[in-house]
Amino acid sequence: MSLKEESIYISIGSISLFFFVLYCVFAITAQQAIPFFGLTGFEAIKLVSYFFGFSYVVVELVSINRNITYLIAAIIFIFALLSSLLIQHELFLGQFLSLLFSVFAAKLINEINPTNVKYLLIPFWVYAFFIIFSLIENPNPNEVFVNSRNWISYYLIIFVIPYYFVKFKHNDDFSIIPSLLTFLLSVYSFGRSGIAASLFILLG
Repeated sequence: MSLKEESIYISIGSISLFFFVLYCVFAITAQQAIPFFGLTGFEAIKLVSYFFGFSYVVVELVSINRNITYLIAAIIFIFALLSSLLIQHELFLGQFLSLLFSVFAAKLINEINPTNVKYLLIPFWVYAFFIIFSLIENPNPNEVFVNSRNWISYYLIIFVIPYYFVKFKHNDDFSIIPSLLTFLLSVYSFGRSGIAASLFILLG
């Protein structure tokens, strides 16, 4: 790969990371009906999450470079997204967030420029601070997210793992604060699986 091609590839990767991070933030915000953006309304947040989600997929398609596996995965994702939106008239953001992680996140995380790894923690810090402030206002962990306190450890864990994966892959120094905070909040929310998983990350 020439220097020019490498520069273009890094730029595409940065753009992809930008849309990926914003999709994560807005998708969960819409899914959980979190009043981060009360002035715009939840329907507007959903539309914004759709925009970032589609933009992320498009950028990934551009960077596929004729890799048929990722191309097929991207096509399936787009059709599933359109089906859920146009046929069922509802986008199941939780499922598609998981689908995004399973289809494209591995590629993005594996190829990310080590200097950009800190940006992977943006969704983590957004929701970590939201959880902390919510618990200060109401100490009941069941009231932070819809339906279950287990969302606390779930979101924090899926957002912190990529950071440590990249750090370990490149043998770089890492901060223990995200994993420690994840463990402490998991303990507070009494999520047994979350406690076990976060402890594994902390000690790993």
